Amino acid sequence: MQRTEFMTLLAAAGAASLPGTAAATGAKAGKMCLPVAEKYRKGMLPFDLPLLGSPDTMMKSANLTGKAIWLNFFASWCPDCTVEMPSLLAIAAKYRDAGLTVIGIDVDETEKRGTSFQNQFNISYPILVDAGATVFKTVGTGHLPTHMFYNGDRYLTCVGIEGFTEKDMDNEVSVALGL
Repeated sequence: MQRTEFMTLLAAAGAASLPGTAAATGAKAGKMCLPVAEKYRKGMLPFDLPLLGSPDTMMKSANLTGKAIWLNFFASWCPDCTVEMPSLLAIAAKYRDAGLTVIGIDVDETEKRGTSFQNQFNISYPILVDAGATVFKTVGTGHLPTHMFYNGDRYLTCVGIEGFTEKDMDNEVSVALGL
């Protein structure tokens, strides 16, 4: 899948919302969400990546289940990734029992750097290794961090890049969970 094929976005990065998301509940994606072509909102971003610290253990997007899935693309050298991590962890903990699945995807780093970041923040959710940024490049944002939120039907409710506040994260998880 080509970068420009996956998303039609970035004309005004973060300035537009995804119309029609979570319509059943009346919840709406926030202003930090980028526009995504309708044909790419259905179905999860395909990936088959190794688990950090267990390179023989692979996680496939096709096998993910849950009420909502939050993919967080990050790197340890990314200042915004470090700044937002405490908020991300707080929101992940808040919605864990509601069925939220958080998956971190470490982009183009050594295992040592990824493990150090995981230990620094005491991250308990799975972190996958995207060596060479192969999966990240298909997303097409070119920015770290990048967040992708999916509802239980594997419908993409929001793609957001740097600058997510705890309030933004809380809103997007609520939309994905249908709260």
